[in-house]
Amino acid sequence: MRSAIRAIFGCALLLTSLPAFAGDDFRPVNSAELVMKDNPVTPGVSVVVLEWNVTRNDTDSYEESYLRIKILNEDGKKHADIEIPFVKGQSEIRDLKARTIRPDGTIVPFVGKPFEKTIVKGRQFKVLAKTFTFPEVAAGCILEYRYKEEWDANRLFQTRWVLQLDKPVVKARFKLMPYDAGLYATSWSSFRLPIGKEVKRKGGNIELELENIPAFDDEDYSPPEDELKARVEFIYSVREVETEPAKFWQRVAKESYEAVEDFIGKRKAIQQHVETLISSGDPGEVKLRKLYVRAQQVHNRSYDRDLTEQEEKRSKLKSANNVEDTLRNGYGYARSINRFFIAMARAAGFEAYAVTIGERDNHFLNPQVLKEEQLDGEIAYVKADGKEYYLDPGTVYCPFGMLAWRKTGVRGIILSKNNSSWIVTPQPDVRDAVTRRVAQLAYADGIFKGEIAVSYDGQEALDHRIDAITQDEKEFQDDQEKDLKERLPEGSTVRLKAIQSAKDPEKPFAVVFTVEIPDFTSSAGSRRLVPLSIFGAATTNPFRYEKRVHPVYFNYPFQELDTVVLEIPLGYKVENLPQETKEQPEFGMYQSVWKMNGTKIVYQRLLAMMGVFFRQEHYPKLRGFFDKVNSTDQETAVLRSGAN
Repeated sequence: MRSAIRAIFGCALLLTSLPAFAGDDFRPVNSAELVMKDNPVTPGVSVVVLEWNVTRNDTDSYEESYLRIKILNEDGKKHADIEIPFVKGQSEIRDLKARTIRPDGTIVPFVGKPFEKTIVKGRQFKVLAKTFTFPEVAAGCILEYRYKEEWDANRLFQTRWVLQLDKPVVKARFKLMPYDAGLYATSWSSFRLPIGKEVKRKGGNIELELENIPAFDDEDYSPPEDELKARVEFIYSVREVETEPAKFWQRVAKESYEAVEDFIGKRKAIQQHVETLISSGDPGEVKLRKLYVRAQQVHNRSYDRDLTEQEEKRSKLKSANNVEDTLRNGYGYARSINRFFIAMARAAGFEAYAVTIGERDNHFLNPQVLKEEQLDGEIAYVKADGKEYYLDPGTVYCPFGMLAWRKTGVRGIILSKNNSSWIVTPQPDVRDAVTRRVAQLAYADGIFKGEIAVSYDGQEALDHRIDAITQDEKEFQDDQEKDLKERLPEGSTVRLKAIQSAKDPEKPFAVVFTVEIPDFTSSAGSRRLVPLSIFGAATTNPFRYEKRVHPVYFNYPFQELDTVVLEIPLGYKVENLPQETKEQPEFGMYQSVWKMNGTKIVYQRLLAMMGVFFRQEHYPKLRGFFDKVNSTDQETAVLRSGAN
């Protein structure tokens, strides 16, 4: 989901442009484009963007977009469905105009009404999309549309150009009308621009023109898209632009430290409260655990579902200017809860600091990009009894001693008065992300029936707990059923039976289902072949392609432990079980074991991935490992009809 969010933000910021004309009229029909049969730069593609213009006006808080798309063959017709993403509560899509130009040059305007749908629900926002379908689309058509995205003039959003789409682009123009130069200094950093291309100032505006932009290859398990695409990051500053990274981050660290210390301070109420929570004889870690539990008892508003304007007024929620306010209110946002914990730790006599970090779900922090918005997260750093602790009280349900995965292995700055310094947070551990699936099945009347219990530890449990509180109950249950159903053989029926330990971060998050699975065996005379790796039945090897464009990137190391117990059907006996298989390269492990337990076949499967990031030169070895996993998953038990 987190990769999807990043991709959506890229589109939301890019697919906005102003055509080289005004009013409601589109540009005249181009006869050469109408007879175009292929794109000579990228021959064989089904669709190409002929023109893509992006014009953004930060002073007046809007961005306008124009795209002209050529459908080259029948397969390209699927691009008639358009989604225009925006973040609910932050921006609105207006003035949408669209039309289809038939191959004969006649025009069919879009006269329907676009509708909204939810694309992604994030931890603190909801991404929607204005969606519509072009009318009467056929091979040879040209599709044109334009729209305006507007946002609150009181909000200052980051400005960036992400310069690739999922289609090849013949010509693109990007233009920025920046904030008032009298108030802000504007600078930028460019990444992966074509050789010879550069961003230029033209008068008071900033512009870039590109030709023949290749389509972005969307591959499974890739780093965040904006790390892979050509892009331009703009930086606004209220002071003279600082060009030396060390001085820039030193200034950011100093200002961040002052803001944190102003919020924490030395509060008598915090000291008194801590004295009620811990005992002087408690070991250091015991004290920290008690304080951590107390911090997480504060209601974390960062994970609240959206409130309407009227609900906000009725709630009479108070703001927090310091940690005493957080204590008094009993609620707060992630950063205030993190600082509340730090304040308690200091009151208990520990050396404790805030650490501002760049989370890695949507981007990787680059110190050469002088943009402090990269520091979009915060954790706590504490020293106790000679041991260092990196803690995450601001993430709801995050267990003591673990960081949410997006905060692991990332750059950050420990904020201290005289020695703020860069650090890298602890790397994620394979033991901190475990999924266990246990299926108990019996065969009757052509259907496998039974229960499947799925439990999650560590990062997996944390993600599920967060989903459970940020979605309504039915939506969450539907998603759980859907996730399991997508793993099982086609036609399976899945019903959620129970959810266990949904709010206890020290226990696995567990879900129990009842299932009915259509007969997934195959026959060979009197023999029946039974594949018991049912949890991968509907999935394909994500690394089945010989060539790889991008590095392989897993969010964190993980383990999957599957157990399938099958009661042998009446009238059959086991003739053969596959041999144990074990593969253990330096970056992972796979083991497949079959055995008998009375009248039951027990199949056990372990897949562990210790590596997180694989460059292209390491892809063949990774692909070979998953090829072996995939082929072994297809192995079957052989049953023969006869008395048990």
